[in-house]
This record gives sequence, C-alpha cells and structure tokens, in this order.
Amino acid sequence: MSEPIWTVSDLAEAVRASLATAFPTPLWVTGEVSNFSRAPSGHYYFTLRDDNAAIACTLWRSRAERMMRGETGGLPKNGDAIEVFGQLTTYAPRGTYQLDVQQIRAAGAGAWFQRFLAVKAKLETEGLFDAARKRPLPRFPRRIAIVTSPQADALQDVLRTLAARAPMITAVLVPTLVQGPQAPDAIVAALTTVAQCAAALRLEAVLLVRGGGAAEDLAAFNEEAVARAIAACPIPVVSGVGHETDTTIADFVADARAPTPTGAAVLIAQGWSEGTAQIQELDARLKRAFRIQWQQVNQQLDWGERDLKRLSPAFAIRERRERLEQRYAALREALAQRLRSSARTLEATAARLCHPRAQLAAQRTALEAIAQRLPHPLALLAPYRRAWSASSDRLRAASFDLAEPKRRLETLAARLEALSPTAVLARGYALVFDSESGRLITRAAQLETEERIAIQFADARALAEVVGGENTE
Repeated sequence: MSEPIWTVSDLAEAVRASLATAFPTPLWVTGEVSNFSRAPSGHYYFTLRDDNAAIACTLWRSRAERMMRGETGGLPKNGDAIEVFGQLTTYAPRGTYQLDVQQIRAAGAGAWFQRFLAVKAKLETEGLFDAARKRPLPRFPRRIAIVTSPQADALQDVLRTLAARAPMITAVLVPTLVQGPQAPDAIVAALTTVAQCAAALRLEAVLLVRGGGAAEDLAAFNEEAVARAIAACPIPVVSGVGHETDTTIADFVADARAPTPTGAAVLIAQGWSEGTAQIQELDARLKRAFRIQWQQVNQQLDWGERDLKRLSPAFAIRERRERLEQRYAALREALAQRLRSSARTLEATAARLCHPRAQLAAQRTALEAIAQRLPHPLALLAPYRRAWSASSDRLRAASFDLAEPKRRLETLAARLEALSPTAVLARGYALVFDSESGRLITRAAQLETEERIAIQFADARALAEVVGGENTE
C-alpha cells in the first residue's frame, strides 16, 4: 500500500489544526523583545526570544493604539523583558507559527500574577468557584442594580443594550470606583449597599461591569475582598469586566460571567428577548392557524352552497334548459351548413353542364385565336435561312485565309521529318547505349569486352555483349 502524499496546503492546515487543538486558548509567554518594527499598515511585528528559542509576534494596529492610550507605558522596545498574552497561530504563506498578541506587560508583573494565582487557589479551595453555589439568573427580571463608574463607557453600553432588548427592566445605578488603589474598597462598599437594599428596592440581580483595559486597570476585580463581597451578595451577580480575553477572580466567583459589559446586559435580558421572540412566534403561529382554519371553513361553505344549488329543482330545470338550447343551436348550425354545401354543389354542377353547340363554338373560337397568334411556317424558317447563308460565306472566307498557313505548315513538317532521329535510324543507322546506366556511347573506345550494351534501331531495341573491337581509323 503506497504512502499518502500531502499537498503543502493540506500539511499547513493539519499543523494549524494541531496547534489549535494543543493550544485552544490564549496563553502568557515571557521573553526579550527583538526586531521590533512598525509596518506601513500600522501593525507591529517583533520577535520574542530567550537563550534557546524565538517566536514571531504580531500586534495589530487597533490593539497597539489601545495600549498606547492606556497606562502600561506604551509599546515595548528592543531589549525589553516582557510578558505577552496571545493566541498561538500559524501563517501558512510562510510556513511559520506566531503569537497573535492581545496584551503586553512588563516582566516585573510576574509577581502580581503569582499573587493572582494564590488568591484564586485559596478561594477555589474554599468552594467559592463551585458551580453548585451559583444561583440561576431570574428569567424575567424587573429591577436590577448596576455597580460601575457613572463616567464609564460600560454604563452607557449596558443602558443602550437594556433599552433595545428589555426596556421593561428598571436599572438602579450604584456608583463606585473601578480603577485605582481605592477601587477594591469602593466596590466592596457598593456590593454591600446592594445587599442591604435588595429587598427594599425589590432588586433581582446585580451587574458588576467595567470596560477593557490593561491588567493593572482590572486589578481591583482580582482582590479577595471583592470576591467575598460578590459571594455574600444575596441576589445573583453577573460580572462583565474587560474584554472577552480578560479573566478576573470576580468572573470565577460571580453567578454568571459575561465577556463584556454589553454581554452582561444581553445575558440579564436574555429571558425577555427569548420571551418576546417566543410570543412573536406564537402570535405568528396563531395567526397562521386561524387563517388556515378560516380558509377551510370558507371552502366548506362554498362546497355546501354548490351542493345545495345542484340539488334544487330550479338548478336542474335551468341545467336542462341550457342543454336543450345548446343542442338546438348546434342543430340549426348543422342544417344551415348542409344547405350551403348543397347549394355550392348544385352551382358547380350547373356550371359544368352546357349545350354541345355552345361547346363547339367555344372550341372553334379558341382555335381561331391560336391560329392568329401562330406565324406562317415559311416566315419561321426565314431567319434560319439567312443565318445559314451568312455562316457559309464566313466558312468560304476562312478556307481561303487558311490556305497559305497550311502550305507553310507542310514545309516545316517536311523539314522536321528530315531532321528527326527516327528518320536517320530508318536509313540504317543505330544508337548504342550502356545497358545499365543508359549512357549514350559515341566511340568504340568507350566499350569494354563483355560489356552489355543496348542498340536502338528505328523500330525496336536489342541487347548485345561486346566480344571485341577493331580500329577503323
């Protein structure tokens, strides 16, 4: 059995699929920056390396602009030790693999990450991340709390989404800081306020939201105190912090996690959105069923009315009358057609029948008309007689004109006959040829003993062999 042969494209796709399976989610990679450059398109390309290996990295323009607007110190430069968060991908045209960079931080942030892992492990051990303790979101909430900064774009995104998807939901803003050293205490205080006022305000859920940013900007949502305040909240908490690639401890503790603030609003309004869609679908189905039923009833009424008419005596009498009128009209038309046909036949027969004298007179008149149109036979021959006379004159003239050329031709023929080789041969001469090459032999010296020759006479050719020769000179 022969080994399979891969195309380059199939192999590249297989490698890409293998990498996607082995590394399905983004990952952090640390190293030193080299070959940092900006393309005309605005995208950035660099190499992340350590002592033993290197990997190409791509930073798209939109992400680079967000980094430059943030508080991360801008973009890295050659020689910087950094930690990169990105998705491992392949670039088939060059047959390479690379990191699609989503976040960059200084390598010194590793200590912060270790603290993040320690808090995460501690809370996970206590069971705060267990799915069993997470509460379901209300399907049709009427009042919810939003814990975020009043100046944040995330608040406007949430309000717009709620207005579009579930305008019946009343949102109560609980303001708080979402960034900076005081942010963790402010968030805990806001969640405590929600817990105290939830019953009085008839709150059914709370959205804890903040827009995207650098890892340092989201640090408040990784604090242990914030996580415990979320866990202690008496109503379900939906976290919508950062972008889809950002993950905080608050996301693990919350009853539901949304990738963005807008996603949190979509999640809390999902019941209303689905309910509206279901109501619209049921309404359409009900209208369609009613329309079908209405059409069926109308059709049955039409059939019943038709059956009643068909069974009534008046309908039977009218139907019989119409049938008789049709047959009467057809009979009259057939009779009229028969009469017209008989009349035409009678006229044609009468036209063909006439008295014999009238027929003879008509034929005599026709013959006289033909005789008048035909000329006399001698008159018909006159043109041919004139043409024959003219042709005879031209023939006699041509015979006189050809007498002199005829004499000249006879003289030239006599001269040609005198010069003809055949005439010379007829006088007793002969031509000698070499029988093999056909070469004409004009002298005896050209002959050799036992050579085969051909002798051409006037009437035939003979083959001979040379037995000897005599010199006649």
